[in-house]
Amino acid sequence: MGIRRGPNVVSSGLLYYLDSANTFCYTSGSATCSDLIDNNKIGNIYSGVSFNKSEAAGSWVFDGGASASIDVPALDNVTDFSISIWFRVTGDSQVGSTGYNTLIGNLTGGDNRILINTAGSNNRRVALDFATPDSVIITNSTTSLDEWNNVVFAYNNTTGTGSLYVNNALSVTPIEDSTISYNNTAHFLGGSELPIGNYAMNGYISSCAIYDHVLSAAEVSQNYNALKTRFGL
Repeated sequence: MGIRRGPNVVSSGLLYYLDSANTFCYTSGSATCSDLIDNNKIGNIYSGVSFNKSEAAGSWVFDGGASASIDVPALDNVTDFSISIWFRVTGDSQVGSTGYNTLIGNLTGGDNRILINTAGSNNRRVALDFATPDSVIITNSTTSLDEWNNVVFAYNNTTGTGSLYVNNALSVTPIEDSTISYNNTAHFLGGSELPIGNYAMNGYISSCAIYDHVLSAAEVSQNYNALKTRFGL
C-alpha cells in the first residue's frame, strides 16, 4: 500500500491518513481534505478550522469553538486499531465544559474520544473517555503545553487491553477489562459531535493516522522518528 508522497511511516494496515502539509490531502483555502490512502474518502473542514502554512510545514488551526472540527469518515469492520495524532494545544475549549481538548472522538453509543487535560492536577495528561472505562487519566502521559506532541493509542479488542504512547514513550497505566470500539460511524478531529458541545480543540492538529492493528513499539518508534524533526523534536 503506497502513501501518496508521504514520509517513511508504517504503511502495513494503514486504513486512513491525513497530513495537513501534504497537498494530496489538503490545499490552503479548501473546505475539504482527502484521505491519503483512499482519496474517495473526503472530510469536511468546518468554519472553526483555519490553516497556518508556517506552522510545522503547514497545520490546521482549531479555534476552540463549536465548529472547530474536521470529519473523519466511517471505517467499517475495525476491531483492533491504533490511532496516532500530532497536535499542539494552545488554550482551553471555548464552548461548554472546559478543562479538556478533544483530539478525536464521537458520541455515538456513549463517550468515545481521546482528550488532553488543560486544567487542574492532571493538566496536560491524556484522558481516554470511553463507555468502559470512563475517563481514565493516563499517568506518565504528560504532554507539553504549546509545543508539538504525538499521542498513539493502540487497542486489542480480543483481550480488552490498550496501550498509550506519548512522544514515543509507553505509559505505565494499564488499560484492562475495557470495552472500546472504533465504531463504523463518522468521527471528528477536534471534537466529538457537530456542533461541539464541550471540550473543543484549541490549537493545532497536523496529522492523523488510523491502523487496523495494534502497533508494536517498533512501529510507533518508526512513525515518531519519521516525523519528529518537522515538529521540532
